[in-house]
Amino acid sequence: MNSLSSLEELQLQQPALESSPDGVVITNRSGNVIWNNAAFTRQTGYSAREVVGRNLRILKSGMHGPKLYAELWSTILVGKVWEGALVNRHRNGSYYVQQQRITPVRDTGGEICQFLSVQTDVRSANKRREVANRRCVRALEWLRAVERERTRVARDMHDELGANLTRIKLLSERIEKEAAKTEKVMAHARLISQASRELAESIDEIVWAVDPRRDRLEHLGSYLVAYAQEFLECAELRVRFDLPEVLPELPLSAHVRHAVFLAVKEALNNVVRHAHASEVRLGLAVRNGMLELRVSDNGCGLACERVPGRRSGLGNIQRRLAEIGGTCTIESAAGSGTRVGIAVKCAPAVAE
Repeated sequence: MNSLSSLEELQLQQPALESSPDGVVITNRSGNVIWNNAAFTRQTGYSAREVVGRNLRILKSGMHGPKLYAELWSTILVGKVWEGALVNRHRNGSYYVQQQRITPVRDTGGEICQFLSVQTDVRSANKRREVANRRCVRALEWLRAVERERTRVARDMHDELGANLTRIKLLSERIEKEAAKTEKVMAHARLISQASRELAESIDEIVWAVDPRRDRLEHLGSYLVAYAQEFLECAELRVRFDLPEVLPELPLSAHVRHAVFLAVKEALNNVVRHAHASEVRLGLAVRNGMLELRVSDNGCGLACERVPGRRSGLGNIQRRLAEIGGTCTIESAAGSGTRVGIAVKCAPAVAE
């Protein structure tokens, strides 16, 4: 915008101009002050009572030649905006640097009648930048502290809980081997062993989820492959993987990683429990800024299933992904298996 379209527009902006952190002054065509905001008074030392009606040349420092002012006036008198830095003189005689933007204002007939000057004190702007930079530094320090805490929690859970769970597992196995072979004792020992294994798996999953060293796509891919291999091998199902040899270096937050893993875990669990399949395929790719995963099977398909649990499980996947802005698609036909597609937006890689 080269000039304000009307005085009415200027009047609408007046409340915003009054509260602006930059100095704002309105003059007539000759440069005599009509109005100024409080920031202008703080910058120049002149109150509205002292400056209204006077020409802005009272701010001249004598450090600029007539050529600069001639260029300024020739620009704004033809309706164009002038921008530049000026050294001005404060009411107390000190000097300061301002970045100015002078915009012509037109009356209802389209004639230039006033000028709006926005004046940024370079020192104040630098101070604001310094404050903003300090806030950014504090935010980064806080994030690093959070990452250190996540690392500590992951390490402590792995070392302390993991060691104790292993001990419980070994003790339960000794009970099975050494205790009197009563059916009741054996049943209890098996339950202890099963519970410790399941708890150990859950702890491993939580440790992986909170560890900031795993906040990369490559770690999600390797964890999914390891989990699917172990889980489906126990279920006596073949598994095939469709993953690139080298995954892109992309960051993934703990929340996104965990949500995607749980969605894939739910999909695999549904296959094992309901699909009557003999083979499962797990695919992962990055296309157009989206992380795409596929879990497909050669089972009976949703159309022939009568177990409501699987449909409920697929609904859980959709709700879980919706929480991270992801989507889930389900394709199925009787006798042709089911294909679950997962899509999540990827953040761009950040330079170290």
